[in-house]
Amino acid sequence: MSSNVDAVIAALRVALNEAERSQESWWKVRAANRWINQLPGAWIGRWWQLKLWAEIGEGMISRANFIGHVRASLAYLEANREEIRSTRLWPWPLSRRAKTLHTGPVDAEFKVIAEPDGNSSLGEPRLTKH
Repeated sequence: MSSNVDAVIAALRVALNEAERSQESWWKVRAANRWINQLPGAWIGRWWQLKLWAEIGEGMISRANFIGHVRASLAYLEANREEIRSTRLWPWPLSRRAKTLHTGPVDAEFKVIAEPDGNSSLGEPRLTKH
């Protein structure tokens, strides 16, 4: 996960350098958002605060706003790099097993009943718990 954070920082630096050298008035928000989406947990909605939002149609933002936003995002990521590395991707445990106090074997007796009941018209054997 730490390499993802470092890679995103490096990619955002490249996008920032390109925007700073460009003479274009408008810049695509996707130029930064594609890298922000690579941060750990982005697929579950984390990092939405770092994403750029279009000012005009077709996903465009002014170059000056793009540069300012990417600089601020880089500063945030660099300042919090270690915390981001140690953060879990999601707040719930990975295991789906229920955690119970009783972990020993269950003592139960079962017997086969061959008589049909209202649910089984063919008289198939069924198990019941005592």
